[in-house]
Amino acid sequence: MEETVDYSKTPFIVGLNETQKIAVLEVEGPVLILAGAGSGKTRVITHRIAHLIRDRGIAPEAVLAVTFTNKASKEMLERVKDLIQEESRGLWVTTFHSMGSKILRKHPEVLGFDKNFSIYGTSEQKTLIKAIMKDLNIDTQRYQVKTVLSSISNLKGDNIHPDEAFDAINDRNISNVYDRYQALLKEANAMDFDDLQFHLLTLFNKHPDILEIYQERFEYILVDEYQDTNQIQYDLVKMLSKKHGNVCVVGDEDQSIYSWRGANIQNIINFTQDYATPEKKVKRYELNINYRCPGNCLKAANLLISNNTQRTTDKQDMIPHKEDGDMLPYYLGFDGHDEARDVTRTILNLQDEGVDLSTTVILYRTHAQSRVMEQQFIRESVPYQIFGGHRFFERKEVKDVLAYLSLLHNAKDTEALYRIINVPARGIGAVTLTKLRSFAENHRIPPLLALDGIDTVGASVQKKLMAFYEFYLEFLDFYHEGHSLVDLTRFLLEKIDYLNFLKAKEEHDRLENLDELINTMAEYEENEKNPSLEGYLEKTALVAAIDGFEDDSGMVTMMTLHNAKGLEFDYVFMVGLEEELFPHANSLQDPLLLEEERRLCYVGVTRTMKELYLSSARTRFIHGVEKYQVPSRFLREIGDEFLVKV
Repeated sequence: MEETVDYSKTPFIVGLNETQKIAVLEVEGPVLILAGAGSGKTRVITHRIAHLIRDRGIAPEAVLAVTFTNKASKEMLERVKDLIQEESRGLWVTTFHSMGSKILRKHPEVLGFDKNFSIYGTSEQKTLIKAIMKDLNIDTQRYQVKTVLSSISNLKGDNIHPDEAFDAINDRNISNVYDRYQALLKEANAMDFDDLQFHLLTLFNKHPDILEIYQERFEYILVDEYQDTNQIQYDLVKMLSKKHGNVCVVGDEDQSIYSWRGANIQNIINFTQDYATPEKKVKRYELNINYRCPGNCLKAANLLISNNTQRTTDKQDMIPHKEDGDMLPYYLGFDGHDEARDVTRTILNLQDEGVDLSTTVILYRTHAQSRVMEQQFIRESVPYQIFGGHRFFERKEVKDVLAYLSLLHNAKDTEALYRIINVPARGIGAVTLTKLRSFAENHRIPPLLALDGIDTVGASVQKKLMAFYEFYLEFLDFYHEGHSLVDLTRFLLEKIDYLNFLKAKEEHDRLENLDELINTMAEYEENEKNPSLEGYLEKTALVAAIDGFEDDSGMVTMMTLHNAKGLEFDYVFMVGLEEELFPHANSLQDPLLLEEERRLCYVGVTRTMKELYLSSARTRFIHGVEKYQVPSRFLREIGDEFLVKV
C-alpha cells in the first residue's frame, strides 16, 4: 500500500489563502483553476511548480508550463527559480510559440525544413502576401493585405490546411493565396508565427512516435490564460496530456477578449466535460479573492459581468480584499475635447499630490481615440507614452540589420535578401529583383545563389549583384570565425557603411536605435548560457507587443483595453464610454460579440489598484462627422450605486 505523504507543512503554501493552498497541493489528474482578476494566480502556478519539483520529487524536465507572452513566461520562471534555485534547471516554462519552435527545430527534416528555418514577422508576411497577390492578379482594393493575412492566420488557428481552405471559407482567391504563401515559405525555409503551432500539430499528427516522446516526457502540464486558447492550442494540450492525464489549466472566462484572433471561450467553459474520465474526475477551484481593486470598483465589476451568459456554471462573485474606497467618478463631457481636458486636470491634480505618472493609464477602445488626449497632453505639458505603436524590432533600420543576420543564418531566406540587397542603395532596382526572382524560380535555386550566374540582366547589373554576393561570402566567413553577435553586427555596419548612410540623411533617431540594437545583443550574450545567432534571431522574432512595456517611465501611459490585459495601475482612466464606440458598433447586432465587449470593459475596470475614473462625451467627431453620442450601456449596468457624477 502506497504511503500517504502529508504536504500540509510545505513552505510553498505559507501565506496563501485556503483555496490557493488546495490549488497548489492538488496536482494529480485534470484540474481547473478559475482565477479571477487580481486573485494571485501567478503565485499559485509558481508555487505549484515548486511543490511538484521540491516536495514530490518530480524531475524539472517532466514539467511543462505554457502561457501566452514572453513577459509572463519570464516572470513565471524567475519566480520559480527564486523558490527552488538550481532545481529548476530543465523546466520548460514557455509560450505556445516558443514551445513550437523548440520542438520543430529538433525534428525539422520530417516536415521538409532545415533546422535553421527563419521566423517571419508581420512585415515579411505582408511583403510576401503582396507579391503573391500581384502574381495572381488579385485586386488589393477589394482584398486588403492585412485582411488576407488575418484570414490565413485564422485558418491556421483552426488547423485548416491549404487544400481544405476553399471548403472552409468559400473564397477561391484567399485559398489560392494561402496555398502559394505556404509553398513560398517552405522554399525560403521559413515559418510565420502561426506556423510554429500549426506545423507542430501537423508533426504530432503525422508522426505519433515523435508525439510519444513529449507525451512521455511531460508528466505534469500547466496552462495559464486557458480562456485565450484557440483550436490548435486546445488540440496540443489535449494531445500532450493524454498519457499522464495531469493537466492543470488556469484562467477566467470573464477575461476572454481575443475571439477575433481565434480564441475560443468554450475551451475553458467545457474543460470539465472535455477532461473528466471514469478514473479521474476534474477538480475545480475558484480563486475569488481579489487583492488588487478597491471594494467598490470590484463590486461594480461584478455587477457588470453578471449580465453575461457565457460563464462557467455556478461561478462565485469576486470578493474584495481591500476596503470599499470611494465611489467611481464619472464625467460626461460636452465633447471629446472637454472630456480630454477633464482627464488632464485630474492627472495634473494627482501629480501635484505627488503621484508618479507612470502609475497612471488611459484606456480606450480604439487607437484613434488617443489623438484628442495627445493634443491636450501636449498643450498642458503632461509627459505621456502611447503603447502599441511601432515596436522596436519592427523599425526599419532594425529590420534591415536583422535581415542581414537572418540571411547569414538561413541562405534560403528570400524576403531577407530582397529587403537588403539594395540597402544602402547599390543601384539594384525593382526590375532587377523581378528578373532575379524569375531566374531563381526557373532554375529552382535560392535567389542568393542565383546572384552568381544570372544571365537575364545586363553586364553592369551583373557586376552589382556579384559584388553583393562576394560581400555576403566575406560576411559568412567572418561569422564562421566565431565572433560575437556584437562584433558581427559592427563588422556588418562598417562594411556596408550603414552608419554613414544614416548620418548623411541626418537620421539621428535611427542611429540611436542601432546602438540600442547592439545593446540588446550584448545583454543577450551576457545572460544566455549558450548564445547563438539562431537563438538571438528567434528571441527577436517571438517578441510580443506587451513584452516591451515599461511601467517606470515617469509618463502617463495610453493604450487600448486589449493591450491592458495582464497589467495593473494605481490610477485608471477609461474614456469614450459611449454606444457604438464602447461597446463597438460591430458588436451591437451579435449577442456573443456584445458579451466579449462587456468582458473587455470588465478587464479595464479590474486593472485598478487605487482609483478608477470613467468618462464619455455628448458629441464626438467620428469619421470626420460630429455625432451625438449615447452613454454606454456598461455605465447603466454598473449602476448608480457605485457611480458619482462629477
